[in-house]
Amino acid sequence: MFSVEWDSKEGWSRPKIGPLKPLQIHPAAKCLHYSIEIFEGMKAYKGVDEKIRLFRPEMNLNRLYKSAVRSTLPTFDKQELLKCIKQLVSLEKDWIPKSTSASLYIRPTFIGTEVRKNFKSNINKKIFLMT
Repeated sequence: MFSVEWDSKEGWSRPKIGPLKPLQIHPAAKCLHYSIEIFEGMKAYKGVDEKIRLFRPEMNLNRLYKSAVRSTLPTFDKQELLKCIKQLVSLEKDWIPKSTSASLYIRPTFIGTEVRKNFKSNINKKIFLMT
């Protein structure tokens, strides 16, 4: 699992890759009450040459970026996030099916995690990826 935090004072934190685990989230987090969340669906394939390929990741990241802007979530460096996705997929390569008709599903998700009782400001955010 990949995750990176953002806050309005420090900006983006250092990205982390670790085992899949439950998210620790306050019951009043914005993503649970005001739908401050966006996601994409990506796929990783293993070719007949055993090379791992992502299916149109730039298109996915462009949509995620545009959705972040529209949702008042902070912007991110698309190329840096793509590097992180590639690193996670490389670590999870054994889960990619050895089939031309199957793939590893990747779910980039971006949520508002701050505890607020209004819709005004964005203070804390998180991007996470699951495979």
